[in-house]
Amino acid sequence: MRNFYRSLCLCIMLMAASFANAQSITITKPNGGEILYPCQDYVITWTQTGNPSNYWNIDYSIDGGTIWASVATNYLASNGQFTWTVPNVITSTALIRVYDAQNPATTDQSNALFSIQKPVTLTSPNGGEVLTGNSVYNITWDAIAAGTSTFSISYSLNGGTSWTTIVNNYDANSRSYAWSVPTIALNTNCVIRVGYFAQSCTQDVSDAVFTITPPTPVLFSPNTNQTWQKGCSYTITWLPSTLYTTARLDYSTDAGATWNLLADNVSNSGNYNWTLPLTLPVSANCLIRICNSNYVNLFDVSNAPFSVATPVTISSFNNGGTAVGCNPASITLSKTPCLGDWYVYYSTDNGATYTMFTILADNGAATQTFNWAVPNGINSTTAKLKIESRNNPSVFDESDGNFSIIPSNDITVTSPNGGETLAALTTQNITWTNLPAASGQYDIHYSINNGSTWTNIATNITGNSYAWNVPNINAPMVLIRIQDNLNTCKNDVSDAAFAIAPATPVLLSPNVAQTWQLGCAYNITWLSSTLYTTVRIDYSVDNGSTWTQIVNAASNSGTYAWTVPTSLAVSNQCLIRISNTGNLGLNDVSNAPFSIGMPVTVTSFNNGGTAIGCGTATISWTKSPCLGNWYVYYSDNNGASYS
Repeated sequence: MRNFYRSLCLCIMLMAASFANAQSITITKPNGGEILYPCQDYVITWTQTGNPSNYWNIDYSIDGGTIWASVATNYLASNGQFTWTVPNVITSTALIRVYDAQNPATTDQSNALFSIQKPVTLTSPNGGEVLTGNSVYNITWDAIAAGTSTFSISYSLNGGTSWTTIVNNYDANSRSYAWSVPTIALNTNCVIRVGYFAQSCTQDVSDAVFTITPPTPVLFSPNTNQTWQKGCSYTITWLPSTLYTTARLDYSTDAGATWNLLADNVSNSGNYNWTLPLTLPVSANCLIRICNSNYVNLFDVSNAPFSVATPVTISSFNNGGTAVGCNPASITLSKTPCLGDWYVYYSTDNGATYTMFTILADNGAATQTFNWAVPNGINSTTAKLKIESRNNPSVFDESDGNFSIIPSNDITVTSPNGGETLAALTTQNITWTNLPAASGQYDIHYSINNGSTWTNIATNITGNSYAWNVPNINAPMVLIRIQDNLNTCKNDVSDAAFAIAPATPVLLSPNVAQTWQLGCAYNITWLSSTLYTTVRIDYSVDNGSTWTQIVNAASNSGTYAWTVPTSLAVSNQCLIRISNTGNLGLNDVSNAPFSIGMPVTVTSFNNGGTAIGCGTATISWTKSPCLGNWYVYYSDNNGASYS
């Protein structure tokens, strides 16, 4: 009986196994040979027979079935499908396994291996390359499923820690991109990342780091032979994309043997305005150098040297030549147009002293020419010119050598021309000659102080002579000047001084024998034209042996009222003398002496005669009429007493 039950149990188990084997599952994909890529949504499919539970466990293996990883458990599906997001792994030995969650014996796996491959494979730069900033480099890659999605490309400068986008949504059918390599400092830790846009797990990164070196800076100007002027502003230009920091600029005046800092940490705008300092040396071997502020070993230098010019140079009358008085002299100078106006001087003593003759307004150009109205009356063989900046006195130039200045000879004084002595109050002919350049209309002046000041004689006369009424003056240093009425610069002056001798004063009265009374006023008269100053008047009572001053500085009016002093002694040898104040040696004296009468003389009963008491006696006397009333006395005791 026991054996019977054993046999029955075995039969039941065999029947159950047979029933169980009646359901089955067959994976249709991936079933071997397929190529999948990470992050792909891939539909796993299978067919089934019998009555499975329709709850499925799904696993995958990347090592040919040695190790399995779960994809899903108890997944309910009656249609034999499961959408699998392919993991971000790379393998060529992948398998899928599906089995009934409630009956693990109902199972199947891929018949053969399939692959999970990179959807995108970066091919360049992939490590070890050296790229140059500001250049274009082709990034290349391979991709499966062409046209499936657009691409995203990024770069990293720190080995992948952080990323900078190069481009997004790039053409899905492309396999290369022309990358403008950034201008950066030397970096040896660069990588590129390429992948399908918005699918980070499809990305591939350079297998190893590559290097980006900074580009060589590119200087645009100055790059040719040219001349720069001190004090002017010039624009230094460069290609900004060739620098990765602020700019450093240096200059050299010795063809690059030595360098001087011009400016550092300059904004990388591509241009910098440099005003040339006045202290910059003059040189034809100047260069500009540009580099990054923190990296001076990579630079660009001007292709050709430029020049820094002398700020001002006199070209005319620099060493020789003759300037003629009253004639325009053309002066040319080379100069910086950026310092404003210029002072212009001339010297007649080899530069020991200078006289400024104009302030020249700058014309804004590197050369300038103007006309100098040469003054007349200068005769020098050691003349020089000097040009000086009005705003910067340290900037100047003077003639390297001497030139000559000669006076105009359009007019020449012939008389009086020096050494003569002319008598005052006489008529003297002033004469001169002229060249055709003179207008023929002349002004005549004289000076009594050797030319310091001038007094007009005649204006706008013609001919070559003039009858001059010589003034009554005492002048040992007289000059005559003939001047062109239409061009006053054209003139000539006596070669040397001549003298004017003053006229002899002429006394008019008293000049004949006459009697003047004490206390009376008498007019002393003279010819005023014969005196040139105030008048000194003296008298003598001894026929000129001695003289007494009446007045020292009377007005030269031609008359002076003199009241004869009552203290004056009676004399018939009286004279009057007249002279210029301060010049007693030139005088005139009365032609004949006059008398000063007794102030009073009794003529009756002067020496004899008889007066009778109670009678009338006529008494007569001569007297000065200018002394007023008179007291009359008599004495009967011979003058011992009077009544």
